[in-house]
Amino acid sequence: MSYPKGERVWLRHIDGHGQTRYIITSPPDRRVYKLYTPEEDGGWKLWGKDASAGKLADRFMARRSA
Repeated sequence: MSYPKGERVWLRHIDGHGQTRYIITSPPDRRVYKLYTPEEDGGWKLWGKDASAGKLADRFMARRSA
């Protein structure tokens, strides 16, 4: 699986079937974290950015649960 270029993957959430549900990445300076979900064509859809990886994941999960 190819990840967004120039970014480091810090967290990868995998479901019970072994499929990646989302990833959290950042550039090397770690000033901003980005949350992506995989697309069927092998690309990544950007859902949001935040200075805190935890807040970003919480916000995404709240949106998906609503």
